[in-house]
Amino acid sequence: MAGGLGIGAAGAAYAQKRASDKAASAQKRAIGRQEELLRRKLDPGALTIGFARRFATYKRASLLLLEVDRVIKLLSDDDRPIQFVFAGKAHPADEPGKALLAQVNEFASHTAARGRFVFVPDYDIDVARTLYRGCDVWLNNPVRPQEACGTSGMKAALNGSLNCSIRDGWWDELFDGQNGWSIPTSDETDPAARDFEEAASLLTIFESRIVPLYYGDGGIPSTAWLAKVRHAWKTMGAQLTAARMVREYRDRYYS
Repeated sequence: MAGGLGIGAAGAAYAQKRASDKAASAQKRAIGRQEELLRRKLDPGALTIGFARRFATYKRASLLLLEVDRVIKLLSDDDRPIQFVFAGKAHPADEPGKALLAQVNEFASHTAARGRFVFVPDYDIDVARTLYRGCDVWLNNPVRPQEACGTSGMKAALNGSLNCSIRDGWWDELFDGQNGWSIPTSDETDPAARDFEEAASLLTIFESRIVPLYYGDGGIPSTAWLAKVRHAWKTMGAQLTAARMVREYRDRYYS
């Protein structure tokens, strides 16, 4: 594309550098705000995974903890650091949802988390906005097909996050194989077996695809990572705006 615009290799390199610097600056500001909310330090150079939404049981906030040994191994890698930032609330009457929240918070407080798996309290719009701006990957692992839409992933995508999600809701419509990662859906009919299989698939994606891509060429993030972000914006950006939604209502239903 750069050659087609006539800006040459030097111009393309400059544009790449500006995109990288802008992404790093935005993440640093957002990480700083997350630190204020958490009252603890985060690593602005670490690959940051975000999960923020209602702690309804079908959203499976604690799914990756089914593979807790593999999670701990990821968190222990000082050469390719990774940190998880969770936030959300359960309905006061939703006891199973509150139990999920407690499970996530308990692991975040454990020494094995090494301060790299954190739970942000008092979830609200400000917390959500901060996470959208500061995360490299947005995690969504509902039980398929129970996700009606999944708008948090849309907002994260518009802020430069790459989605890693079960193919449900909006992600089933817009995932093209290159603009993020799809967590394979298990064919198991037993819910426990399904969850274990999908948790294993999720950790494999982190280990073999997401982490290597982020740290691929020594850049933070890598050139290939930024290219994937640009592809995600190109293929999904216009589809995720409120303007598109209102226009379609006008043209398809009210004209």
